Amino acid sequence: MLVDLEGIRVTDGTLDTAWFAVDVLDNMARGTLTVRYHDLGLEVLDKVTHERSLGDQLRTFIGAHFVLRAGDPAERGSMVREGALVRRRPEIPLARFTWETRREGLKETLGL
Repeated sequence: MLVDLEGIRVTDGTLDTAWFAVDVLDNMARGTLTVRYHDLGLEVLDKVTHERSLGDQLRTFIGAHFVLRAGDPAERGSMVREGALVRRRPEIPLARFTWETRREGLKETLGL
């Protein structure tokens, strides 16, 4: 879902649940995406070649140690994150619009 578009690959972990609530009014979507996951791991890649440069390795380290693991240490690797879904609909089909809106919310819940 994110490799070819953003250069991000989820490598480890468990997604327990994911749910979203969105209202669309006058081609403007507003809502939330909430995910609960355990021990998620990711790596950053070049989105065209899928190779990893030194900068990609650094972004992977920062994402894995500071972004994904931030939160309540009492949860022991379990995270519940909520991302805002706010997006104006361009001239694209509704199915594509809803997919892209959820993808943006997923990126936010992962802290990207």
